[in-house]
Amino acid sequence: MKALTDPQDLLVYEMHQYLDSDGSGTSESCVSSTIGQERVAAATKWLKDNGKRGFLGEFAGGANSVCQSAVVGMLDYMEANSDVWLGATWWAAGPWWADYIYSFEPPSGTGYNYYMNTLKKYFPGPSGSGGTTTTTTKTTSTTTATTQTTTASGPSTTGAGHYDQCGGQNWTGATSCVSPYTCQKLNEFYSQCL
Repeated sequence: MKALTDPQDLLVYEMHQYLDSDGSGTSESCVSSTIGQERVAAATKWLKDNGKRGFLGEFAGGANSVCQSAVVGMLDYMEANSDVWLGATWWAAGPWWADYIYSFEPPSGTGYNYYMNTLKKYFPGPSGSGGTTTTTTKTTSTTTATTQTTTASGPSTTGAGHYDQCGGQNWTGATSCVSPYTCQKLNEFYSQCL
């Protein structure tokens, strides 16, 4: 795979990483609180040694403190190596996942309830301060509405912030966006302030 070339240098190597004993993502238990960083270290070295860039297309951990430490350690390590890591995506979301152990489907998914506040710090832009673009699947975003108040002579408006969810099937949060953003439908399950 390292021999692949692109004259525009746009190749990105997409990888998956789960933190359970066999790396399959089928258990709520993580090997240790440091397994996240340990498991992406070799990939990071490979990317650096070969002048390549990577994206973690799937990652997740169980809703417990050991896995949470492992996830944070992994994302912090990737952020520290953002010269080769472009970001990461939590697995999985969407209403079809029901009570799946890693579900990031708002408002009641196990992963969403346990990890949303932890992951916010990795979001780019106003939702977080992360340098590495860490996102969740397309049906997930922060559900907290933000408030914007105009000058004393103008009205106060409430709406979702930039990049926040503002609509979609079964969505019960804010359906408008703070200025200057507008709510844009991405699919029947998800609209976002852009």
